[in-house]
Order: sequence, then structure tokens, then C-alpha cells
Amino acid sequence: VRGLYRGYTPTVLMFSIPGSAAFYWTYETSRERFGAGWWVPFVAGGVAGCVEWGVGMPGDTIRVRYQTGMHYGNVRACIQDLWMSEGLRGMFRGFSAAQAR
Repeated sequence: VRGLYRGYTPTVLMFSIPGSAAFYWTYETSRERFGAGWWVPFVAGGVAGCVEWGVGMPGDTIRVRYQTGMHYGNVRACIQDLWMSEGLRGMFRGFSAAQAR
């Protein structure tokens, strides 16, 4: 049962909270700046989604590595390993695929 929740903490603390905050702030700001049009919610949502993934991608990468790398004892060890082996670039691995969605 414990394995079912592996990765929950990094998901919430490093992706969900900052990503959602960035999404809603960007969406509301974009809607105000683009004005009134039938297309505004679609464009504002697209821009906000891109910003959300930009902010949350490191947290999502850490979550995936932690969930799939069972040799990590804790999240900190996972972050250290990722940073030492791949640096900042490793934190954003898969970013272009996420943006394409």
C-alpha cells in the first residue's frame, strides 16, 4: 500500500501547487489583456497551460524519477542524483513534449 503513494509529496509540493498558481494567475491576466472575444478563453488557456508546465516541469520530472527509481530512499536523494547527473537541463527533460500537448 505504501508504494501507491510514492511520489505524492513531490507531485503536490513541486508541481500541483506552484503549477496551479501560475496557471490561474496567467489565465486571468491573459483574459484581461486580450480583451473580449469568443477566442480569448481558448488563447488564455493555452498560454496558461504553457506557463503551468514551465513552472511545474521540474516537479513532475522529479516525481517520475522518484516513482520509477525504487533505489531512491527519499525525494532529496532523487533530486540530488538528478541534479548531479544532468543539471538544470535534466529538470526540464520532456518539456517540449509537454508543450506540444
